[in-house]
Amino acid sequence: MIKKMNVNFNLVFILLLHLFVTNCNLFLSKGEKIQKAIESNDVEKVKSLITDRTLFFTKDSIVPFYLHTAVKKNNLEMEKLLVENQFPIDNQNVYGNAPILEAYRLGSKEILEYLAKKGANVHGEEGSLMMETLIKEDWKMFEYLLDNATYLKSRNKKNEVLFSVIDKGSLHAVKLFMKRGFSVNTKDEYAGSLLIKASTL
Repeated sequence: MIKKMNVNFNLVFILLLHLFVTNCNLFLSKGEKIQKAIESNDVEKVKSLITDRTLFFTKDSIVPFYLHTAVKKNNLEMEKLLVENQFPIDNQNVYGNAPILEAYRLGSKEILEYLAKKGANVHGEEGSLMMETLIKEDWKMFEYLLDNATYLKSRNKKNEVLFSVIDKGSLHAVKLFMKRGFSVNTKDEYAGSLLIKASTL
């Protein structure tokens, strides 16, 4: 009789444990539920959870990392879902990296190309994607971004990259700009020419 009671107790314990694990999402915030769904590559679950658009602008600390998580999972469909639902495309993670830079480092080419066409910032200060490709001398990607990144469609934005290239002293990168119609007389925002800038280095 005692043995039977022990067996029943163990069975009850297992059932209760299973019930707790199954319903553990009840203790998560909505933001955490979305994060879990992204980690599980559950696109349909994410779709059902992001109906409340006010969530995008809350102080939920997990929100900025949704796109990064989709990149790590190499899930293009998830990345598109998040971007199309206005999750910030340029949010940085705790290391200061935007999703497009993470995509480059992880070799997620399709996601990188998608983010580039959707206007992700590919150029800034140290740590930008353009500067990383320059430092690594990844000229194929450097040229791809130069020709296809929506962020660099304007001549002014390309000028910013060009003068950053001069600061890095990369002659090859300068030649790539020259092939695209830029000249030594190209001016920066302070009206200084490319030639003058180069002569001061």
